[in-house]
Amino acid sequence: MSISAYYGADPKKMGNVLDSILDGGDVTGSLIAFGHDYYYHDHLVDYHRGQGPDPIGADAGEPTQLSNPDQTLSWDPVRDRNPRRMVQEPDVCLDHNPPVTRYVVEPTSKTVAAIRNQYGMVFRLDLSVPEYYKVTKK
Repeated sequence: MSISAYYGADPKKMGNVLDSILDGGDVTGSLIAFGHDYYYHDHLVDYHRGQGPDPIGADAGEPTQLSNPDQTLSWDPVRDRNPRRMVQEPDVCLDHNPPVTRYVVEPTSKTVAAIRNQYGMVFRLDLSVPEYYKVTKK
């Protein structure tokens, strides 16, 4: 099973937003996979607060993702605003076949572009559950 969720944020508050996400991941029993437990994460927050260098390296390009096997958090670049690196609209699901495959957009009127226009930038959280059991219709 996989789920993608989209959220908006003010790009001027990117450091605080990331820090809050990591704080949530620090809580015992939290389902958020990312916390302050990695040296890189603290440097990423400092970078987005304008208090440190790019944690990947000066020529690496702006970091726009945290990832582990079950969760990926990606976001629009804040500094370079390169349109090719922005969070894209979700792909159209061609295999909508409930209950085997289900594709839902809620609310139906909300698009990635609308979220970006409202907040300034977009986060995308992708969750996958490898233990999810598949049962066919047949």
